[in-house]
Amino acid sequence: MTYRIAVLCGGESTEHEISIISAKNITQALLQGGYTVEVIYITHRGRWYHVPNARTFTEDGISSAVLAESGAVPLWLNPGQRDATFHREDGVAFGVDVVFPALHGTHGEDGVPQGVLSALGLPYVGAPVLGSAIAMHKGIAKILLHAAQIPVVPWIEITRQQFESGEITYEQAARQLGATLFIKPAQLGSSVGVHKVKSLADWKRCVQDAFRYDTSILVEAAIAGRELECAVLGNALPKATWPGELVIHHEFYSYEAKYQDPNGATIVTRAEIAPTVAAAIQAYALKAFAVLQLKGLARIDFFLSHTGDIYLNEANTIPGFTAISMYPKMWEAEGLPYVELVNQLVTLALAEHQANTRLERVYQAAVSTQRV
Repeated sequence: MTYRIAVLCGGESTEHEISIISAKNITQALLQGGYTVEVIYITHRGRWYHVPNARTFTEDGISSAVLAESGAVPLWLNPGQRDATFHREDGVAFGVDVVFPALHGTHGEDGVPQGVLSALGLPYVGAPVLGSAIAMHKGIAKILLHAAQIPVVPWIEITRQQFESGEITYEQAARQLGATLFIKPAQLGSSVGVHKVKSLADWKRCVQDAFRYDTSILVEAAIAGRELECAVLGNALPKATWPGELVIHHEFYSYEAKYQDPNGATIVTRAEIAPTVAAAIQAYALKAFAVLQLKGLARIDFFLSHTGDIYLNEANTIPGFTAISMYPKMWEAEGLPYVELVNQLVTLALAEHQANTRLERVYQAAVSTQRV
């Protein structure tokens, strides 16, 4: 049997363009794996389109500017019709076996599309609604991880009202966390809106910029040390890779360093660290995967301080699948090629969906059904 996979990309997010790059690579791997692929593009305004030629998409991509030229057709969702879930404007309808969300950021990793797909009854790759929402909100995730005795980067969370009223100032944050701080939106990725703050002069400008992207922001201590990442794969019994390392050639791993400067960072798929350190990071990654209620895949990011302390930075439920992305590269270093990786993710999505469909959805009272 040849499975039909829908790859979702684009979306209402500042990470829209990165999503398309990830989706191109995922689509190519799925095609190489023998799957039938339907590419579904979501515009910045949230309109869904069916991109009719998946192979062409792997070469040319898609954007709102070239929708007409690409032959993309507007799409609607048809709940309750597994064989015709996706209904095109021209009357053509089709169903899929699994959805592979290649969406990053807002309305991508935050549980919103996962909720839509769950309501449609479709298997999908990655974390469920709850896990996606928790991991996306860095402040809530830190609270849960800290409660589970997983070391996290010290932080405070600030709302716009607290900032504008002067309730939390740079002096207060610096006393608690140190003079050098990182500012980041609570629910965003790809280092969008992230700033390194070293003085009062930087504070107001950087905080205001972060508030462009979210209603609350995190202020974190700056950890001097190394940036390590661990890839996790699985459902109930996940596995973790040997940690990889990002050697940053900018002041920090900014959006520019990640995506605009080809020499912004050096990727080391197997970090040169002691086996005991690697084992500790793997254990924390697997524990975090469970605490945050994740499934399928995640990339868990860490800092290893110069004094040897480990801090969990954040969990990414839909890590990048671009040519420079660490998640697939770390699994490749473990002997799991890209094509087999996406194949395993499809298999995990089907298994998780089957486990959920076995749950009872109708309550049969064991005694009287008479109202009281």
